[in-house]
Amino acid sequence: MGGIKRYKWLLIVLTLSVAFGGVAYAGYNVAIIASSPSDQWHACVSNTGVVRVSTMRLNSYPATCPRSTDTVRSWNASGPSGVNGLDGTDGQDGATGPSGPSGPTGPAGPTGPNGPTGPQGATGPTGPTGRDGVTGPTGPPATVPAPSADWSQISAGTETTCGIKSGAAFCWGINDYGQLGNGTYLDSALPVPVLGLSAGVTDIVVGRSSTCAIKLGSAFCWGLNHVGQLGDGTTTNRAVPTAVSNMSNDVTQISAAGYATCAIKLGAAFCWGSGGDGRIGDGSGNYNALRKTPVAVTNMSSDVTQISAGEAHSCAIKAGGAYCWGSGLYYGQLGQGWLAVQNTPVAVSNMSSDVTQISAGSFLTCAIKSGGAYCWGANYSGGVGDATNTDRYAPVLVQGMSADVTSINAGATNSACAVKSGLGYCWGTNAYATLGDGNLRDRNYPALVSGMNTGVSRISVGVRQACAIKLGVAYCWGQNFYGELGNETWTDSRLPVLVH
Repeated sequence: MGGIKRYKWLLIVLTLSVAFGGVAYAGYNVAIIASSPSDQWHACVSNTGVVRVSTMRLNSYPATCPRSTDTVRSWNASGPSGVNGLDGTDGQDGATGPSGPSGPTGPAGPTGPNGPTGPQGATGPTGPTGRDGVTGPTGPPATVPAPSADWSQISAGTETTCGIKSGAAFCWGINDYGQLGNGTYLDSALPVPVLGLSAGVTDIVVGRSSTCAIKLGSAFCWGLNHVGQLGDGTTTNRAVPTAVSNMSNDVTQISAAGYATCAIKLGAAFCWGSGGDGRIGDGSGNYNALRKTPVAVTNMSSDVTQISAGEAHSCAIKAGGAYCWGSGLYYGQLGQGWLAVQNTPVAVSNMSSDVTQISAGSFLTCAIKSGGAYCWGANYSGGVGDATNTDRYAPVLVQGMSADVTSINAGATNSACAVKSGLGYCWGTNAYATLGDGNLRDRNYPALVSGMNTGVSRISVGVRQACAIKLGVAYCWGQNFYGELGNETWTDSRLPVLVH
């Protein structure tokens, strides 16, 4: 038997979780044969402990494992007692227990060495203010611009105001029909120059929604033209001054109202616009009789020195006597002593001589005779100024105005204003503070306008505002909804404010 080598074969049976074809099976018996107790089997095992049978190798390691999470495990035989079985898979981790209480704070360690120097800190707060130095010498007084003292004429209309300053025309307030004459339809709370009227303007007047002026003897009008009141032969509204037909020279005065305009040329009276109520004075009383160009007023071909167009009537001074025409049917504003409509001029009662100024308003007329102020017509708000509210069909003396009256103006809302001895007075309707006395109470006798106690040369009352010139400076008061006071605001004022 010598020379013959004997081999001992071992059969090992393991119960494993195995994998075939990538599928894991638990509890399988796997037999592996070892020829020697020192033999080792090697195989890939998944991270869940499954042996991948296809990777088992005897005494050599698998070249690769199917998954990167696999690990290589080994088994061997140890003699008759059998080989060790595979390690069991790891059990799941137990749940984390609750945190225990914090231990006591340990003693402070020794102080370490100083660290390196840090960067420069931020700038500290400003220190306290030092004492004031010695006061220097007083400088020259500041120069405060004085208000312009170059206004020579002013006219208040229906929420529009115009004036003449240094020979140039300016307007401000509402501009819905182009009545400011600056080529736009934008309202202005500041005087704006009228285009083409920068010099040589001698007269200017604002009507209900139209404006007229005289420049170098020629008449121009602009604004609303629905009844031909601009006198250019059309009914087209104009936002810039337009020459009045046949009024290019020798025109000395012009007056505008709601439906008619009148002027004096070479001493003769002319009117144009609506002939209704006989306000044109040429014998026509037909509302449809529009006069789009000037026509001569009957019996007013010479010696006419002043003319005024009112809401429904017109008046003029001829050879010192006062005449009116149009409607006096309701309030007697023609001054004849009775109610009537006249389509040609008729003499005003007791006004045949020494009349120097006349003003036709809305159902009210006022005049200056021998330095005294007289009014007649509607008196429901005290517009006549005789301390009553009784309508007057013939002229009556305004209370306290028997002498030294130099200017008078009848307004559009039963109110009037006058200048006496350089002082400004107003009376009548005061719903919009047009009397300028600081309140809204009507007055049937003249009241001094606040601040107008010297140097007043002109005064004018419109529908809701009034204006005056004092020592060449322009002032306005009343409603200011459209900027008609001219002080760069839209704030009403019961007292005069400076026009800018």
